[in-house]
Amino acid sequence: MQLTDVRIDRFGSLLNTAVDNLSRRITVLYGAHDSGKSTFVRFLRELLWGSPRSFNADVPRTHSESGMIRVSSHAGVRNVRRSWAPSGLQQFSVTDEQDRSEFVVQDNQLPAWVTTDVYREVFAPGFEESARFGTLTRLCLETRSATDVSDIEFRQSEAALLQTVRDRDGNGVQGGVVHHISELRRRQGELQGEIASLRKPAADLPGRIEQLLREIETLTLFIDRTDLRLREIDAEIARLELLLPEIRRRNVLPLNRQKLEDNIRVLTTRLERWREIRGSISHEADSRRVANVLASGPDEDVRSIRAIVSRLEDRVTVLTDRLNAPGSVVFESGRDADLARAIRGEVATLCRYLGHHEKSLASYFDAQELRIADRTLAEATEMERLLEQQIASLRADLARSENILVESVIPQMQGACDFVGHRESSASGITTGAELRSAAEIESQLQQLRAERTRLMSERTNADGERTLKRSLLERLRQELAGAASLEQLDALRAQIAGLDAEITLLEDQRRQLDRAEVSLREVMERLKGRNHSRVFELASLYAQRLSLGEVHRVSAIQPDRLLLNTLHYVDPQTPGQLSQESRDAVALALRLALIQVRRETHGHVPLILDEVLIPADEGRLTAAVRLLSELAQAGQQVIVLTSRKDARDVFARFDADVRQFASRIEVPVVLPPEPPAPLHAYIEPPVEVKRSVVEPIVYLQPAPVETIAATPTNISTPTNWLFYLEVDHGVEDLAGITLGELEALRSAGVLTIDDLLSRTVPQLEEAARHKGFLLSVDRLHALRGQAELTTRVPMLRRSDAALLFASGITTVEDLSRLRPETVYDRVSDFQRSEAGSRFRRGGRLIDRQQSINWARFGQFTRSLDDARHTRSRFSVKSTPRSLAHAVVEGAVATAASPEGDLRLRKRKRVVGDLNSDDRRARREARRKRQVSRQRSAEPVAVDEESAPAERTGGMRFFLSRTSEVEKAPSIGPRTAQMMETIGVRTIEDLLSMAPDRLAEKLNHRRITSSVIQQWQAQSRLMCQIPELRGHDAQILVACRVTTPENLASQKPAELFAIVEPFSRTKEGERIIRNGRKPDLAEVTEWIQWAANARSLKAA
Repeated sequence: MQLTDVRIDRFGSLLNTAVDNLSRRITVLYGAHDSGKSTFVRFLRELLWGSPRSFNADVPRTHSESGMIRVSSHAGVRNVRRSWAPSGLQQFSVTDEQDRSEFVVQDNQLPAWVTTDVYREVFAPGFEESARFGTLTRLCLETRSATDVSDIEFRQSEAALLQTVRDRDGNGVQGGVVHHISELRRRQGELQGEIASLRKPAADLPGRIEQLLREIETLTLFIDRTDLRLREIDAEIARLELLLPEIRRRNVLPLNRQKLEDNIRVLTTRLERWREIRGSISHEADSRRVANVLASGPDEDVRSIRAIVSRLEDRVTVLTDRLNAPGSVVFESGRDADLARAIRGEVATLCRYLGHHEKSLASYFDAQELRIADRTLAEATEMERLLEQQIASLRADLARSENILVESVIPQMQGACDFVGHRESSASGITTGAELRSAAEIESQLQQLRAERTRLMSERTNADGERTLKRSLLERLRQELAGAASLEQLDALRAQIAGLDAEITLLEDQRRQLDRAEVSLREVMERLKGRNHSRVFELASLYAQRLSLGEVHRVSAIQPDRLLLNTLHYVDPQTPGQLSQESRDAVALALRLALIQVRRETHGHVPLILDEVLIPADEGRLTAAVRLLSELAQAGQQVIVLTSRKDARDVFARFDADVRQFASRIEVPVVLPPEPPAPLHAYIEPPVEVKRSVVEPIVYLQPAPVETIAATPTNISTPTNWLFYLEVDHGVEDLAGITLGELEALRSAGVLTIDDLLSRTVPQLEEAARHKGFLLSVDRLHALRGQAELTTRVPMLRRSDAALLFASGITTVEDLSRLRPETVYDRVSDFQRSEAGSRFRRGGRLIDRQQSINWARFGQFTRSLDDARHTRSRFSVKSTPRSLAHAVVEGAVATAASPEGDLRLRKRKRVVGDLNSDDRRARREARRKRQVSRQRSAEPVAVDEESAPAERTGGMRFFLSRTSEVEKAPSIGPRTAQMMETIGVRTIEDLLSMAPDRLAEKLNHRRITSSVIQQWQAQSRLMCQIPELRGHDAQILVACRVTTPENLASQKPAELFAIVEPFSRTKEGERIIRNGRKPDLAEVTEWIQWAANARSLKAA
């Protein structure tokens, strides 16, 4: 099936868009972002498969959508049309263009094996589909040939190969032939060292040995006596500890404390109540107490009152008789008045007597009450005293309630008791007190024994340590005595060395045989793989090797979720997740193309649509991908590419692809009738003009004579108005974050400029550095190359920002150009919050949103590497040539290593002749030397260089860093540093990045072996990672086999000190410490504490 025309009436953001006369080979639709390319692809997918349109319930759709495509197949030309109503109803029709008849069966004209999932995964993949391999691998496995043979031979060959490799390299537990050869050579070196160390012993050596033997024997006797005494003390302590609880249990008779405390609380409550009663009575008595005592009692007033009453009765009787007498006359008024007055006077006197009598009675009663109150008060006071005595008695019982048999609490008697039983009880009480005194004596004796045991243990430890030191000294003296030079010993050692040589020769022959066997088995396995491999994976392997420029050379799979890839740099097969993004895209495109090629033989062609996916960013890989697509297009495969990348458009144009300008809105004045539409026309750029505009500057990508470049000098010097912080003729030292070791490795590999870095692939860079003796990781090379490409192609992008973007996962210019600013901000900020991205924070802060907006905006105005080679920024100073001789020499070297010949010679002349780069480099070196000289002049002369920290981080000092000079490392003096400088090892980074065997081979010194260099590297790592750690501390730790901060942090101070202290007393330890203080337990504890705050080696 071939897609010829596409007509969109309305679909999403596309309105009246038509693309006519699509090429049967490759059609490239070039347009900016947000021009509707993805909508165009989605229209084709939904038209063919009828995927439901997504409507927004809040905003109802007021218009319908429709469109059609014209397809050509072996059955003829068909028009496929689909429309979507606002209600969600869809209409689908297929008509024949020749007779305009509509087919009853609604077929989308695709082969039966192309389902909606297959179409999305294989023929129209998006970004998510391009990163998945499950469905794609399953389809490839299902396409396996029926003639595949059994894998028994392959498994047997694989097992034999595994056994061969194990015999040669070992299995991780037991060493193989290579390990045995290394061990024999190490033993050979030790024997040679023994021969060199043979010397005549000193004259007083036997006497010193005898003296040490006597001292060791004395210390041994002292330790034995101390051990015997310690055993006796332990036995006595055990006996007394068993006896003491029994004695305490027999001599204890407790009382019921709870009952005594309850009684005390009851009596205390009663005592409080009586105190309240006494207080009330006392208050009442004080209020009624009178100051004076009455003179007479109430009886006297009663007699007087009775006399007055008798007198009044007599007067009343006289008056009554006078009034009742017959013939009585009225009294005279005078006598009556006198009589009345007398009566009134007597009545008044009677009243006074009555009042006085009442007062006397009241006073009498008060006196009686007062006497009763005083008596009651005295009784209450007596009750209080009685209760207090009872409480005091109970409290005394409570005080001796724990043990009433203690002598100190037993009451003392004034005289002896006459009763015989009481005397016996008194005697037993005396016995109990004696027993209690013996318990106290036992406790005192236990304390004395424990103190004596502690003292003896300390003395024994000191004696044992001294004996160990004397034994080590004795062993060394005996070795010196036994190391006397003798012909027999020399002959024996030389015979051993000769035997080791013969054994090494045999093992070398065996290793070579194993190598040949491995090569043969691998060839057999490759042949078996070729026999057992399906055609899809054969084609995918071939395509992947071309697309990845040789990095991936074989693709295989056993299960849909187990895709295996054989790469150039790894022996074991890798999974897609272990490869770089560009390699994964190459494998994904190779699998799709292979699957399409195999399936088309039986099911026909289906157009392949690539919308900004699976198109590599690397120029070399892009050219390889376009060339492969062009070859397949020549065989009949239709390819439609939608891209916004100018470089991709130019490369496709070079291979005669149909390049068109894609516009989101192209108004077509012709209204479609109900019948099939007439041929559609679109406003597109003439392909000829596009080809002329892009072919002319692309000279570097194709081999061409030098005259071609010289004929177009105007293109080389064309300036641009954008500011680029990195040009292709800048040196690699201008990259952000590059270390001196990495810079030296790149320079040694012939990579001097950014153009040299971008012109080579990562595998080529790694191989070139390895040939020069440097180890550079693939990830680090990808980071440096990605930073260089981003800074060179994106305007206004600083080098540090490019490094941050690459570390955040935005590795290509295309990724930056198609991402929205919000996505860029989220990715970069999330990476900066992680532990790996903490070093990219500026002043501890994250990037702001405006910066991500600027990056995304600048990503829309990128230039290709071709433009970077032929144009320069107006703000960049032109490079001027250096000396002709220097340029010719460097150009000759580049020509010898490059297949382009004179073209690369001319280019290298232009690149290396950058005088500004040399000036900047010279100024930087001079500035560094001035800073170093000022620092040295500012330091006091008496201060040791080792005491000056290399850097400070978080208040802690680090006395070594990766950028420090190699002479600052422990165990490396000026002469050794000078030797290392001659082979390119100038800094600690250089020392750590080079393999010990390789460095020892370069130095070629009999005393500097690979094991010695390993110790130097371990010492330098400890100083770079652990704060406050000095050089001699690192030497002592490595000598005691503590080589990592993790190992040091996990040590216990006492155990580590038990290893460090004996070593510090040896000759090697004294040589390290010199006149300094030997490490004590406190200093060892500080080492462990410092190791807990260690930093990573990368942060050094």
